Amino acid sequence: MNRRMKLPGPLFVAALVAALASSCSDRNVAAVELVYQGENRQVVDVGRQALDLLFVIDNSRSMEDEQTALAANFDRFIAILENTDGGLPDLHLGVISTDVGTGRSDVGGCDGEGDDGRLQATPRGACSAPDGSFLRSFGNDDGSRTTNFEGELGDAFACIARLGTGGCGFEQPLESMRRALAPDNVANAGFLRDDALLAVVFITDEDDCSARDPALFDAGEPIGPFDDFRCFAQGVICRGDEPRSPGPKAECTARADSAYLESVERYSDFLVQLKGDIGKIVVAGIAGDLQPVAVSTDGGSADLEPSCSSAVGVADPPVRLAAFFDRFPGRSRRDTICTADPSAALMQIADLIGSSIPRRCLPDNLADVAPEQPGLQVDCAVSDVFEDGTEVLLPECGDGIEPCFQIVTGDDACGVRLDVVPEQRNLPLGTRTEARCAVVSASGN
Repeated sequence: MNRRMKLPGPLFVAALVAALASSCSDRNVAAVELVYQGENRQVVDVGRQALDLLFVIDNSRSMEDEQTALAANFDRFIAILENTDGGLPDLHLGVISTDVGTGRSDVGGCDGEGDDGRLQATPRGACSAPDGSFLRSFGNDDGSRTTNFEGELGDAFACIARLGTGGCGFEQPLESMRRALAPDNVANAGFLRDDALLAVVFITDEDDCSARDPALFDAGEPIGPFDDFRCFAQGVICRGDEPRSPGPKAECTARADSAYLESVERYSDFLVQLKGDIGKIVVAGIAGDLQPVAVSTDGGSADLEPSCSSAVGVADPPVRLAAFFDRFPGRSRRDTICTADPSAALMQIADLIGSSIPRRCLPDNLADVAPEQPGLQVDCAVSDVFEDGTEVLLPECGDGIEPCFQIVTGDDACGVRLDVVPEQRNLPLGTRTEARCAVVSASGN
């Protein structure tokens, strides 16, 4: 049997208050070992599962086939998330373009601020727009889902994800992401939630050209001819640092001291500061191959050679984007866009996101409080902790009272898993569910 722990005593409460006071106010408590009247106890956050998923989609003139392939394969992406522990989380799904203009009027077809990071929800084709600027899908107690769109999620995504190909040819996906998620962006209010995992997925066939100085888009020296090669020349540094010299390039990385392009560190730091914890962030991209990097001089002007090609087009090496992903070790991945079928890449990204959503796994050092009985007998107390500090203990299932908790052993993903019944309870934002369990210390005491 699973024994229900008595109400926490004063020693436990004092230790818990101290642990909470020593942590950031916007971070969940996880894996904190406490001492309770001579017993080791561990606090594990097993709160609601929520995902804010942002797709940054290149809408320049070369991306029509890639957008179509993405929309056609999104159902497979969602299927992976539905099969993760806990099923499809409470979901916010938004789409933005890579077009933030050039800060100039009609420069190469790039007007002003472009889409300026605004969430795109205009229906494309014979479909209906969502009620709002992004898609919402929340689970209900009876297993159904409440949505702000008609039909299936995959169809709703396809409806808004085909952004077209009229966007600016100076793609600035990192800057578009920053503007979209900036706390002062009232146009996108409500998309970002404090308690949700944030996943950002980039779909592009070119590298990032997020400008620090709008002079990047002025003609003439020292920037060179007015074309998108200047994004590579000013934003990437390779061995020898002679970007316009023809031939293969080696040891290329994002230029940290560019006078014209923002550093990629600005954008990784922005995300970490926004969420307060790198563990609440996943970034991924479907872009060109990182190698080879080579420059040609067609017609006398330097040109960056494509790093890969497929039936749907060619793509440039995403040196700056790769450097951005590298700043999230273990929480990022990059796949090639040079394929007619992006389903494999989408499923790999979905796997990463699904595995990053907080799971209801209990520690592997749980104490067996009745070793004379078959199986693992644990001693846990489970409670909902609300944003104002109010705490409500949940009973153990078996008496017909809900919500309640149960301990499940033999779980393939967790080993020992905690379930709260019903699974979908629509708790207020900021609520976390904690399990306090007796554990065996490293010394075995």
